[in-house]
Amino acid sequence: MYSRPTYKEIAEFSGLTEDEVGTYFVSCLLRPDGSWTIFFGREALKGLSGKLGKLSEDLTLLIPVKQS
Repeated sequence: MYSRPTYKEIAEFSGLTEDEVGTYFVSCLLRPDGSWTIFFGREALKGLSGKLGKLSEDLTLLIPVKQS
């Protein structure tokens, strides 16, 4: 996946809603292997209490390369 993931794609992968992604999304970074690191704001700790299962401790999410 070389194009930036949409809020919908991030939501599907993370288990969050598109609105939650839109509220807490900060930025994303394309990694050399084609995967994406998604960064969420610190506010997500409070706002998403109980829904942070797929996010790391530092509020990031890794979306792997799409296999075609």
